[in-house]
Formats: sequence, structure tokens, C-alpha cells
Amino acid sequence: MRKLYLLFIGIIVLGVVAFVVLRTGPAPTIVIEPAAQAIGQKTPVTVRVSEPKRGLSTIKVELVQGDLVRSLTEKTHEPASAWAPWRTGTSDEELHVEVGKDAVAELKPGTAVVRVTAGRAGVLFWTPAAASAQIELPVRLIPPTLEVVSTFHYVNRGGSEAVVYRVGETTQRDGVQAGTHFFPGYPLPGGGKVGVYQPRHARPPSAQP
Repeated sequence: MRKLYLLFIGIIVLGVVAFVVLRTGPAPTIVIEPAAQAIGQKTPVTVRVSEPKRGLSTIKVELVQGDLVRSLTEKTHEPASAWAPWRTGTSDEELHVEVGKDAVAELKPGTAVVRVTAGRAGVLFWTPAAASAQIELPVRLIPPTLEVVSTFHYVNRGGSEAVVYRVGETTQRDGVQAGTHFFPGYPLPGGGKVGVYQPRHARPPSAQP
């Protein structure tokens, strides 16, 4: 009788453990998307977090550089009750933050890490550990150099023109802005860090910089 009783208790415990594990599901997924491949004075970063099983509880976005740790934003959700495992709280969240010297005055040239931590709702007496993801980006606080190489630029209706310019090593994106139109530059063959801009039409279509 005693063995049957212990066996019965053991089956219940295993059932509870299996229920907790299966109900909590995998850790939250975290996607970090910076607007540029480097951190400057003000670099937008988009963070997407998803946990469809039980819902999210907390989200924290931090900037880390050596011993420096600064919170950029935090978001708290009311999680689904641990005693109501059939319910689901907030499953998806999208956050937009700005990383750079404007947000963290102590930031220095080098590299820095954008770190995201996401917590989720627990089940019964157990709260799973928070998930974490991060990306490392170079920190470039000095604008790249720019030098126009070509001269005598004349743009005529129905014609075209080219601008040749030289950019610095830290350049991530370059081109020519004409009013509301932006035209990306392309490397000049054999020219090293030299860009070329040449419009295809006298009246180019609108483009976002």
C-alpha cells in the first residue's frame, strides 16, 4: 500500500513538472535592428520581442560599454496569472530607442553593446529565467571626412551630370542630396574611397535618404 501511495505521488509530481515545462514553452524571441551598422550621436534601434505561450512580463534595453551600463528604456506588462495557466498576456512588443552620445553622455569611441532582457509569465510556483540577446556595434563619434574632387558641375534640363567626391574610412552611407531627393554614391573603379554620383534623369523620382 505504501509503495502504491508513493508511486501515485510520484506520478502527480511528474505530471505537474511536465505541465509547467510544456505550458511555459520556449524562451521569448528577441530581435534587435539598428538603423545603421555603427553607433553615432543618435542611432535609432528597433527591438521586437515575442512570447506567444504565456505572455511577457518585463523588457529592458541597456547600453553597455566596459563598466558603463545605462538603461535606455524599460517596459512592464501585467503577466497572466500563474494560477490561470490557460490565459495569455501581452505576446508581442516593439520598442524604439535612440542609442548614442546624445542618449549616453559618457559614451566613448570604440565598441558598445545593445543588450535586451525579456521576462515572461510564470506557472504555478515557478517563474522561468529571463531571456537575453545583444549586438555589438562600433562607436563612431567623429563625422567622416568629405571632399569634392570634381569641378564645374552644370545640370541642364534633359541632361545629366556627375559629382566625384572622396569620403573617409568610417563612412557607412554616402550620396548626394538634392532637395527632397537622395541619390546614393557608388565606388569609382580604381579610385579607392572615392564615390561617384550621376543622375539617370533630369527630374529623378522621389527617394528617401
